[in-house]
Amino acid sequence: ENDPATLRSAIADVQREVSRKEDILRQLNIVKAHRKKNQEEPITNLINQWRSAAQQAILDFQEHMAEPKPGLKDILSNFQIEPAVIGYSEDDDCF
Repeated sequence: ENDPATLRSAIADVQREVSRKEDILRQLNIVKAHRKKNQEEPITNLINQWRSAAQQAILDFQEHMAEPKPGLKDILSNFQIEPAVIGYSEDDDCF
């Protein structure tokens, strides 16, 4: 077991294993960095962005309508959009 050839062989095996483990660690770090960089926004942020864009689209649509312009409630009803989903207040007739 103290044979130099056996020890060299064992050292070479350990070095190969360390190298293999370092490659795996390097790949895992790349995946981790990629996931962190491309992390999805929380769903609530996306919902708020959608709601804001939808509200603006409805207001733009209303602005381009001929006189007499329909109310927001009428537009939402015509498009079958639930007022609560888009953040519309029937009491105040606004978003």
